[in-house]
Amino acid sequence: MFESCHPFSFFNYFRVPCDVRPALAADHHGRVPGAVHRLRIAGESGGRSPSLLWPGAEMAPATGVPGRYRLRDCTFFAHVALGTTAPSALGQLGQGWHPIEQVFDDAGQPCAAIWQDADGSVFLPFDPGEVMLQFWSEGYERFGRSPLAVSGRDLLLRGYYLVRPVMPRRLQLRLRRGYTRVQSRASFPSWPVEDSLHAFYAWLFTLVAELTGQPVPYLDPWPDGRSWALVLTHDVETGVGRDDLDLLRGPERELGYRSSWNFVPLRDYQVSDDMLRTLRQEGCEVGVHGLRHDGRDLGSRRLLAKRLPMIREYADR
Repeated sequence: MFESCHPFSFFNYFRVPCDVRPALAADHHGRVPGAVHRLRIAGESGGRSPSLLWPGAEMAPATGVPGRYRLRDCTFFAHVALGTTAPSALGQLGQGWHPIEQVFDDAGQPCAAIWQDADGSVFLPFDPGEVMLQFWSEGYERFGRSPLAVSGRDLLLRGYYLVRPVMPRRLQLRLRRGYTRVQSRASFPSWPVEDSLHAFYAWLFTLVAELTGQPVPYLDPWPDGRSWALVLTHDVETGVGRDDLDLLRGPERELGYRSSWNFVPLRDYQVSDDMLRTLRQEGCEVGVHGLRHDGRDLGSRRLLAKRLPMIREYADR
């Protein structure tokens, strides 16, 4: 149904049928305006058919400003082409470009726009694939922030995990509750649920449907017509948690729920084969919650390479 000059991450994720045709990068005069990517309905002839346009990975870092932005109900992180005038590259792709929706900066001020031309084509001042990747990879924690702020946060986190083994459990819980109150006041990510990415998906689906004048076909992400799923996960970090496992598993069992149980191999407790076998027989998932739960498993490639073989041994068990 669709064709694009470049793989479209949004369609790939939702498995929307789309052919990749590099020749679509050119306009109706055969010119290629930088690294602007194009998506349109397959089979449409002529370069003037309504298209969705966006700066590709080659163009976005060069022309966009990295940071945190707001689009309707969605907070997102990406390189955004700022300004109140249409990017110069669009002059080669159509006429009569005008803003149809504003993008706001972190201070709530309009700083960019979604553009549309006289033929109905729409230009996004950011790469949707980059927006999605920042959410998936949790890259927003560092995106657009100064190296000093990032290193300061990393030092605090490293210090916490360094002293945690000798920290009284009551103090650990008190610190966690205090941090939860900090999280509840944050504008992003919202606590306890952050739904900006799903709001972005809904907005982009609507935009493409309006552009093409027909619904966008995709494979339903949930089976049997369901619209959501609940995932129960439990991290067992101490021997007390292991001994009291049935305080959670018991009610789940009665209600017919299955859950994911994640253990820490090299802590001050052992997990019996019988416990693991029982959880698996009941349809639960068993996982390895880090090797020592010291926050260092992903601290460096060298440490990860050293720990990964042992993590895999426990995962196989």
